[in-house]
Amino acid sequence: MKEQVPLGWAGIDVGKGHHWICLIDEAGTTVWSTKVINDEAAILDAVGGVLARAEEVVWGVDVTGTMSGLLLALLAAHGMFSRGQPAVGRSELGVSLCS
Repeated sequence: MKEQVPLGWAGIDVGKGHHWICLIDEAGTTVWSTKVINDEAAILDAVGGVLARAEEVVWGVDVTGTMSGLLLALLAAHGMFSRGQPAVGRSELGVSLCS
């Protein structure tokens, strides 16, 4: 695997049955993008994939409702905070990360 980027932004496009996670670096270059089934093991595996590629991660989600409940609960349970509408996070995100 390539060296970790110092800071990455993980944008999550939330869906009922699956999510898309896209990790970008500070220059806006896609570092990693993947489809993730809405399942605890799959989500945790994807979170591990993001953390393996970036030293520090700012998480962003596009939906904070029932569709993202499991995802947000798992992120919070593992010390990851998300920024969405109106999720709580560490940084303001003003762009769509998974385009």
